Amino acid sequence: MDFDSKPRDLPADAQLILATLNAPFRIISHLSLVHDSAPVILEAIQTHSTALIIDADVFLFGAAIHDIGKTLHPNEVTGSGSLHEFDGPVLLQQYGLTFEIARFALTIRNWQQESSIELEHFLVALGDTLWKGSRNPILESIVAIRISEKLLITEWEVFLVLGDLFQKLPIVARQDWGGKGSNLLMICHSRQITRRRFCLKYNLTIAANELD
Repeated sequence: MDFDSKPRDLPADAQLILATLNAPFRIISHLSLVHDSAPVILEAIQTHSTALIIDADVFLFGAAIHDIGKTLHPNEVTGSGSLHEFDGPVLLQQYGLTFEIARFALTIRNWQQESSIELEHFLVALGDTLWKGSRNPILESIVAIRISEKLLITEWEVFLVLGDLFQKLPIVARQDWGGKGSNLLMICHSRQITRRRFCLKYNLTIAANELD
């Protein structure tokens, strides 16, 4: 996907929570981009594996809220830190979300440490990785293993299907999203568009002092 195509709206509940928290532009834009990568991953899987049951609504919602804990720790929006990963689920539960949904805010980085998480959590982590133009062989292997177990096929057969996605989506990300990680200011500048135009496309509202 590139910036000239029509993006998907974030789920209404996610938009409401972000608006209530007065989430900054960088967080909303990052969540929007990862949310946009989710249908690409979903289509790649289901096109070749219609028997695999994935809760698309849960997957998309998880992509839309996975970094919401950064609203509590704004220094971690552009800097390092993991406090948002542990405080994010608590914050989301305060807004009435179930533990399993709120847990996306933790599993986005801690998928190796967390037990008993569903495939959708790994897919959100995969989208968060691939959209940056990056690869994570361990994460890709876990996704392949989880899918192979559900379909009763070999891990290699899954890689034959998803290998193209693993290879091409990071390339598309580097070309179309600028390959600048979560620094959306640099992405917008690299694409020669203003933050106002980006926000109009994503139906976002940002403060006047955040505009170019």
